[in-house]
Amino acid sequence: MLTRNDGAPAATLGPQALGETWSASGGLLCPIVTGATLCDLAADWAAGRTVTMGPVAWPLLLVPYMVWAADRTGAPLSLGWQGCTITRADGKTRLDDPGADLDCAATPTVYLSTTNTRHGTVLTRLYRAAPMPQAVTILDAFAQRTYAPRNRGQPPDRRRCGPQRQRLTARKFCEFSGALRLAIRARKFAEFSQAATATPKWKA
Repeated sequence: MLTRNDGAPAATLGPQALGETWSASGGLLCPIVTGATLCDLAADWAAGRTVTMGPVAWPLLLVPYMVWAADRTGAPLSLGWQGCTITRADGKTRLDDPGADLDCAATPTVYLSTTNTRHGTVLTRLYRAAPMPQAVTILDAFAQRTYAPRNRGQPPDRRRCGPQRQRLTARKFCEFSGALRLAIRARKFAEFSQAATATPKWKA
């Protein structure tokens, strides 16, 4: 998906209009751009609004955004395409997949709505990924674009942060992201614990 959308204007990858039906002027909706829009409108889905999207590239990549919106608002949400349904409710993600093509490269239509059903198999969250070597190679190629250019005003040992200095591989990026998330959670827990144990100050 990254290679296919590489160089395409962002305006052509997301929804053209935020009505009852979403489509992209470039043909296929990008799940990353579309997913960010889903999160922005989380309160709308919790209020009962529904949306039909399509066609969508790699619809499975929309699931994390739907899960975030459901957890953020507390509303049970359901995402469906080609006969499969993924539901997020009560802190659990359920998959109802009666032989559907779950990991398809594209689908004509994706539906999002609130739901009262709790059907399907509860999915187990995995915290450690095992990406294919080909995928890591592609991600590394994109990561190399983030290297800072040379600065002629600095000494040779400080004017580059490319492979000779510190190569930002996909695996290192994932490890850094995980460590950052843990640090944020630890800080929030510490602030919560401090607030919970603080002695309340009453006004006279």
